[in-house]
Amino acid sequence: MAGRSGHAQAPIDLEGETLVSGRGQFTDDIIIQDALVGVFVRSSIAHGIIRGIDTEAAKAAPGVVGVFTGEDLAAAGCNPITFMVPLFEVDGQTEVPYVRTPRPAIVRDRIRHIGECVALIVAETAGAAQDAADLVDLDIEDLKPFMVPKLATEALDTPIWETAPANQSYTWLAGNQEAVDSALSHAAHTVSVSLRNQRLAGSPLEPRAAVASYDRETERYTLYAGSQGSTFLRKGLADALGVPPESVRVVSKHVGGGFGLKVYVYPEYVAVAVASRVLGRTVRWTSTRSEALMADQGARDSALKITGAFDDDGRVTGISCDIVSNIGAYAIGIGTRVQSSVIAENIAGPYLTPEIAIRSIGVHTNSIPTSPYRGAGRPETTYMLERLMDKAARAIGIDPIEIRRRNLIPRDRIPYTGPMNQVYDSGDFSAVLEEAVRRSDWEGFERRREAARKNGVVRGIGCSLFAETAGANFIEPLDFRVTEDGLVELRITGVSTGQRHLSTITHIVSERLGISHEHIRFIAGDSDQVPMGSPAVGSRVGQMTGSAAFQAADSAIARGRMMVGAITDRRYNDIDYADGYYTIGSTGERIAFLDIPKRVSALKRQGKQIEETLDAVEVFRSPGFSFPNGCHVCEVEIDPQTGKLEIVQYTAVDDCGNVINHAVVDGQLVGGIAQGLGQALMEEVVYDETGQLLTGSFMDYAMPRAEDMPRSLTIIDLPDPTPSNPLGAKGVGESGTTGSLAAIVSAVEDALRPLGVTDVQMPLTPCRLWQAIRAAKSSM
Repeated sequence: MAGRSGHAQAPIDLEGETLVSGRGQFTDDIIIQDALVGVFVRSSIAHGIIRGIDTEAAKAAPGVVGVFTGEDLAAAGCNPITFMVPLFEVDGQTEVPYVRTPRPAIVRDRIRHIGECVALIVAETAGAAQDAADLVDLDIEDLKPFMVPKLATEALDTPIWETAPANQSYTWLAGNQEAVDSALSHAAHTVSVSLRNQRLAGSPLEPRAAVASYDRETERYTLYAGSQGSTFLRKGLADALGVPPESVRVVSKHVGGGFGLKVYVYPEYVAVAVASRVLGRTVRWTSTRSEALMADQGARDSALKITGAFDDDGRVTGISCDIVSNIGAYAIGIGTRVQSSVIAENIAGPYLTPEIAIRSIGVHTNSIPTSPYRGAGRPETTYMLERLMDKAARAIGIDPIEIRRRNLIPRDRIPYTGPMNQVYDSGDFSAVLEEAVRRSDWEGFERRREAARKNGVVRGIGCSLFAETAGANFIEPLDFRVTEDGLVELRITGVSTGQRHLSTITHIVSERLGISHEHIRFIAGDSDQVPMGSPAVGSRVGQMTGSAAFQAADSAIARGRMMVGAITDRRYNDIDYADGYYTIGSTGERIAFLDIPKRVSALKRQGKQIEETLDAVEVFRSPGFSFPNGCHVCEVEIDPQTGKLEIVQYTAVDDCGNVINHAVVDGQLVGGIAQGLGQALMEEVVYDETGQLLTGSFMDYAMPRAEDMPRSLTIIDLPDPTPSNPLGAKGVGESGTTGSLAAIVSAVEDALRPLGVTDVQMPLTPCRLWQAIRAAKSSM
């Protein structure tokens, strides 16, 4: 990898040794003596009415301590999961109605997707629980499943929800449709692209797990579970349990991947918590990989159509987007926003587009609910825009790089307000594009194409330029404390799922205070110990929590100066701070920052009144999104005899603002590119027409491996700092996925065009490519 520019100063690594050596503590590693084990009985059909559940044999099975059905949970006071976020128009104020779908922890009557929990078996061992689960007898009346997210014009015989007779959840509109229609009617060129955004399984390395306990003396629940924000998970869990949030403690230790799947409360967490209270013992559950593919919230799954109006010079004058999104059986969290308001926030990309109109419709199907997954609307938006630019370039007869150049937002127009009222606060999109063209040797590609042809393969090149929003939820708290034993405590809300929050936030505070990282204690993941705030989503922790940490250190230095003045009876202006020490200018006396609490405590015992404290909850408020951006260039080679594809060269030029830690940035980009590659080339969740899951294991659901990664991968940082936070940092967690889809698919289409293939859809498996090549040959 090449390219090292930015703001980083000798970043530290405080997590790597622990995790690589196997000393991390994940949820399944938490051992509590005499804990029981839970196994869920799941529906094997996608849509039906439960007429009866016979659990008598299971209750009598050896080792079984408890059996819970939906009726049992209701009798125990359990509520449905109703943690759904409002959907707003572009103004962020006007609420758009959508169908509210209370989700049971265990189904009582109506099954709405395969894999729904219909019973929980709790036993002394996992084997005993599984054996008993096999004895549960279900009587289910089948209903016709609705699997394809199509628009129905009238009420269906068996709608998934009676409140949605046509299975539609919402219709969301944005922009000026009349102005766009006018632009299209007067355009020199009108170009339209229809795209398939297939369903994915997030598949984090660590499957979901839960360890639940209930303390009858304090009447408090404790749940250990991997999450992206323990206070956020606590709120949803408390609502379902029917108790106030302070009656629930959620603890997340190390978390092996999240990608948006570990934000919200799941039915299993609620059920094991209730079981623990009823049985008076700890109950643990760990998902199998097949369970995860069947029951973890799904990702993507939408049909996208984008139409652009272009003038004779290839400049876009208007864009219209139509989106039909499959939100599954239930609306989950911000699931309704992903293919609507998030699309609107990102639809202009790095381009000057006078008019934009969007129509997004959410449709319920008898499938697992969909929710945010790495990028959450941003990859889809960039995929639409960049495929449109490529098709327009061919239709108008302009080089694909040149058509992008002509439409870029110029550097001298930043800050720029887009047609959806998003304010771009930074970004040199032209510089990013030109650096990618140079570093990828775009001009020399035809020589490489010819050399590949002589070797019996076809070679293609693709470009993807993007600008995306980052830093959602514009308020971030950080609890800053200094203990009498000389430690700085940092308590943050977001939980690391692999982003190295410990290293990054500790580094910022260590550098700002001028103290060793060994004197900093980092606390995250325990809802009893951290402030209420947002989970780690939307590429926000580096810029939001990092800025809160930066401000907290500065504020503490200022408060410390006041305290040193009280300790020494010296004036504020006579006190300087550097490298962890205050120096009294008139006397030369030095007081360590970390010694202040101990000095103040001693003086208070002597009767001196000092009211100031170094401790405070610092709240950083951002004026709005930052706009990380970049340009990715991909080259592929395809064997036309087999359809086998190899990514031979990949260049990623990214502007994530000032870089705090290059190792973290590289890791985020490489991981994001790997996930984008997975969607582009192989990953797809498949159901049959009856709702049966056909990709229920990694034998059927293809995941990218090391051999699928690019033969050559170059990453270049080209920062244009944001003024929206004191670090000048932007998000980076989603950029790899956002930039990779269109770059890879465009490269494949470029390689196959000489063979007569003019349209390809993800995933681009060897079989599909081979079939497309054969079909093109037969039509010539």
